[in-house]
This record gives sequence, C-alpha cells and structure tokens, in this order.
Amino acid sequence: MEINEKLDIFFEAAIAAANKQSEEILEEQKHTYQQAMEEYEKSKKAGWQARERALEAKLKKEANRRLSEQATLQKRTYYGVVEQKTEELFTLVEEKIKAYRNTDEYEALLVHYIEKAKAFAKGESITIYLTPSDAEKKERLEQKTGMVLTIGEEEFIGGIRAVIASKNVLIDESFGSRLKQERENYSF
Repeated sequence: MEINEKLDIFFEAAIAAANKQSEEILEEQKHTYQQAMEEYEKSKKAGWQARERALEAKLKKEANRRLSEQATLQKRTYYGVVEQKTEELFTLVEEKIKAYRNTDEYEALLVHYIEKAKAFAKGESITIYLTPSDAEKKERLEQKTGMVLTIGEEEFIGGIRAVIASKNVLIDESFGSRLKQERENYSF
C-alpha cells in the first residue's frame, strides 16, 4: 500500500472519527438544549398556572365581596320594609284603639277592669287611674262602679292602672303597656 492510499485511509478514518465525535457533541448539545428548553417551559407553565390561580382567587374574592355587599343591601332593604310595614301596622292598631275607645263596649271594659281591680284589692285601699284622654268618662265610671277614680298624669292610651300601696302591687290593664309589649315581641 502506498502512502497515498494510507493517507486516504487515515484521512477517512480521521474524518469518520471527527464526524462521529461531532455528531456526539451535537447530540449532547441538542440534549442539553432540549432539557433546558423543557425546564424553561415547565418554569413558564408553572408561573402561568400560579398567576392563573392567583387571578382566579382574586376574582373569587371580588365576587364574594360583591355578593356580600348585595346580601347586606338586600337585608337592609328587607328590614327597612319590615320596619315600615310594622310601623304601618301599629299605626293602624292605634287608630283602631282610638275608634274603639269611643264605643260603649270600651266603657263596659273599663267597668270590668275597675271591678276586677277592686275584687283583687279585697278591701285594701286602692287607687285606680284613668288615662288623661278618658277624663270625660270619670264621672260615669265612678257612678257605675262606686269607686273614686284618679286621672293619671301620663297618657297610657286607654284602660286603667291601679295601685294597691299596702301590697306594693301595680295592676296595669292599659292599652299602652300592651301595645308596647306587642311591639317588642312582634316579628314580621
């Protein structure tokens, strides 16, 4: 074999070895770049998912806040209407009481309350009060019951109040007290 042939064989072997080494280096670089690219993509994807979760949480929080505000507004509106309707109801009741107080049945009821208080006192000294707006009924009621009645200083809408001082007892058969109690216990 001649030197040229040997050189050609050596050259081909060197080129083949260089090509093989170049391919290995290229393959290694390609693998390294692929790994770096995959890690970059994973990192970006994780960052995007984290931003998406944060945005979703922010949107949920905002939606819940708005829902809470709406619920509070609706409750305020509801309770405002309930309060208004309650006031209308009790105004109507007060008007009905006022109309009732001008009837014979009301005077009969006062007589009943006075007789009941008198019976409860069992002979003890008793002071029976009429509301100031019933002052015109005082004489008729005194004649019907045989009791001395006192006009109270405070308006209590109707009915009577009685005090048995010796027993330290207050008898409250007033419409004002009952109306106040109903208003406190009333729920729409």
